[in-house]
Amino acid sequence: MRKHGVKGKAGDAVGRAKRQVKEWTADTKVQVEDTVGKVKDKAEKALDQIKDAALDVKDKVTGGG
Repeated sequence: MRKHGVKGKAGDAVGRAKRQVKEWTADTKVQVEDTVGKVKDKAEKALDQIKDAALDVKDKVTGGG
């Protein structure tokens, strides 16, 4: 798993904790931060998938491993 994938996994854990705090407190700021965090985590996961796909294509084209 690449750097972004690890960040995404860690971000998921932080996001879950923030969602729990949001449920307990109904804090609008936490709700906004939670939404922003979800978007960031999804973007990092998508970037990691794109990089993996690009490396796969490169390996197929160059015959590398």
